Amino acid sequence: PENIKKEEAFVCSNTSNWKKGCNKHLIVRKYRHSKYNYSEVDYDIGLVRVKTPFNGKFEKPIKWAGSNHEVQISEFYILVYMVFVENLICSVLTMHK
Repeated sequence: PENIKKEEAFVCSNTSNWKKGCNKHLIVRKYRHSKYNYSEVDYDIGLVRVKTPFNGKFEKPIKWAGSNHEVQISEFYILVYMVFVENLICSVLTMHK
């Protein structure tokens, strides 16, 4: 939260190397799940609003589905990559099936 106020928090995109050659999108606001609890692993999801749009060659914004959109899926994958910036930088790459 403090890093967002100081304009030090950003999303790095358009590359597989987060240390160089990325498009930096300044985070202007965060949205945490209303049931988020730091000591639990449930509801540990959130969104961020960025100042500039995603329009690089290898990046696209996530499109929101309409409220009446229905999908029937038997199998899916979620790829998660997180970077925490406080006094420590930690990256995690996981795939869920």
